[in-house]
Amino acid sequence: MEETFYLVRFHRGHVSSNILNHPEYQKKYVESASREAQKLANLQVSCLLGHDRDTSRDLANVTYAQILEALSRNALFNSQARKRTDSEEVRAKRLSEADRTAQFGLEVIHVVAEKARDRHSMPFNRRIEPSDAVEAEEQLTATQKAIQKALSDLNP
Repeated sequence: MEETFYLVRFHRGHVSSNILNHPEYQKKYVESASREAQKLANLQVSCLLGHDRDTSRDLANVTYAQILEALSRNALFNSQARKRTDSEEVRAKRLSEADRTAQFGLEVIHVVAEKARDRHSMPFNRRIEPSDAVEAEEQLTATQKAIQKALSDLNP
């Protein structure tokens, strides 16, 4: 029986990476993860818009940023997995596209994350609860730094 692992999992409006964290990603899932990442990047997240437009728009932006982070990280892992088979030029192109994707994700999530950080007027329990927007921004930042390091290692 073959196991199925998905690139991301949606749960209560939160996207969590799944296959990217699998221990056998490089051996088994590079191709399928890349296909899934492209499908997700083309997903229309406007379907998340509900009656409360501001909250729904924020949720759509968070979800899209999480998808872009998964796409960027997948490209980084893909580049690492194909280190021996792909030329440096191909890897550099893949990493450059991933860097632009991560940057776009940071632009998408920036305003929402700033709003999420501004919790001064909220009750204490709301001020200390985790924020998907801030988490997505931090993940994107970490992924982009890893991509830029991989790019600099390619072109010393």
